[in-house]
Amino acid sequence: MFESTGWILEEPTVSDTSKYDLLVPTIVKENSFESENQAEIGLIQQYQFSSTLQRMSVICRRLGSDYFEIFTKGSPEMIISLSRPETVPNGILDRLKEYTVQGYRVIGMGTKTITNMPFHKIPKLQREDVECDLEFVGLIVLENRLKPQTGAVIETLQNAGMKIVMVTGDNIQTAVSVARECGIIQSGHSVIDIITTKPTKSDVARIRYQESDGAPITGTKVKDVEAMCERKYHFVVSGSAWTDINQYFPEIIPKIVTKGVVFARMSGQQKQQLVEELQNLGYYVAMCGDGANDCGALKAANVGISLSEAESSVASPFTSKEPNISCTTQVIKEGRAALVTSFGVFKLMLCYSLTEFSSVIILYAIDSNLTSLHCYENYAVYSVSMFQYIIMAVVFSKGRPYRKPIYTNYIFLFAIFVMIAICAYVTVDPATWIVDSLELVMPPLYDGRVAILVMAVVNFAVSVIMEEVIVEGVLHKIVRPKFRNVDKSRQKYLRIERDLAQDQSWPNTSSGNVSFGEVSERGPRGVVNNGYSEEVETTKY
Repeated sequence: MFESTGWILEEPTVSDTSKYDLLVPTIVKENSFESENQAEIGLIQQYQFSSTLQRMSVICRRLGSDYFEIFTKGSPEMIISLSRPETVPNGILDRLKEYTVQGYRVIGMGTKTITNMPFHKIPKLQREDVECDLEFVGLIVLENRLKPQTGAVIETLQNAGMKIVMVTGDNIQTAVSVARECGIIQSGHSVIDIITTKPTKSDVARIRYQESDGAPITGTKVKDVEAMCERKYHFVVSGSAWTDINQYFPEIIPKIVTKGVVFARMSGQQKQQLVEELQNLGYYVAMCGDGANDCGALKAANVGISLSEAESSVASPFTSKEPNISCTTQVIKEGRAALVTSFGVFKLMLCYSLTEFSSVIILYAIDSNLTSLHCYENYAVYSVSMFQYIIMAVVFSKGRPYRKPIYTNYIFLFAIFVMIAICAYVTVDPATWIVDSLELVMPPLYDGRVAILVMAVVNFAVSVIMEEVIVEGVLHKIVRPKFRNVDKSRQKYLRIERDLAQDQSWPNTSSGNVSFGEVSERGPRGVVNNGYSEEVETTKY
């Protein structure tokens, strides 16, 4: 915004600050050499931006003037509330909505003049005394363009079956528009805005569901038609509504979090609360953020990814070198690959020990041992176990979809082939010095040695079938889901999704009021009478 004005920001020198009693840290002036009387403005006091207050202010003074000016910028709703009513144009909220529904980022501006006040008292003014009775100046409209990588990354994450949530401090209409543009809210899905009313002396707290029409279907994709038939909907929640729901309607928080996709006008503390609520429902949360307002959420998340090297990078374990969300897919891939590798190493060590233990037990059964005088049985057990160690390394080295296929790891393949060649050589036709060193009792060539090679090949085939078909296929994908009890699962969101899918009456999109006391404890709302009520309303954004 400052660059668009064409003005120059200068750090003051001693001679410059003498004009302002050595109290002015910076000076701004016009970038014009044609005018002899350049306007110079000294910045006397700054009130930094606060996500809670949703605004920032500066007190300045023009060179040669005898008054001070206050300029405040922040969220339009906040600036309007701090401005004198007669200075706010009629229909400003409609104009604000007109810009925000198109995805523009809008900032409000207000000003105020201070006269008859000594210079030395200005830095001592309280913020509450400065940011009040403003004159509303207008709106600054900024284009909030999506980065080229955003849409593709969102689609990739959705295809992986992940829940994607937008948490922002922007206006709720702007957030919804951006969510539709990047694909977080898909075509054909309806959006339900949750609006709350605080209790008064004459009325109880209320919650209202305000539904938009949803974006039109622009294609012939099957999933778009299914979305219309299955009544796909998402909640959008503002920061003020989030606070009221936590205070007056805590029973519906799990359902709001499960079906919510856009949370707007959220402070840093509210972002952290949302992350913790998602974790309480059994989600594992990865959080992307680039500002100081995201530090709490980044720290609370299971995986925090900072898109900036400033304040947020201190609170997050990961910092992206690129200022976009494309890093999330890479972090997830590396995390899943590391997890699969860890399980593979664990299974390798377990089966390695069991193989060695089984070899000893088999030899004990015939009163022999690996260190005893060798016999045919000792040779057979030793030779088969050599191949089994190699088989385990191959079978437990997972490839797709978690890692690259095993045939792309050339060093690993080279080591495997070398070990197979050595084991085959020792098994079939070892040199005399090897036989003497290992004290091997070699059986006949075809009756014993070749038979062991055949057994190794059969062992490899059976191991691959057992791991890939039986364990990963039948047990994991077919048997395990049948015995999964959603009601006892630690992933509570699965139970909530099931209940909401079965009850199509909530949230009710017909007009009317529903008292919490009239709702069954077994229903999707499942709350007891707490003196508050909820109502529904259908409205177009």
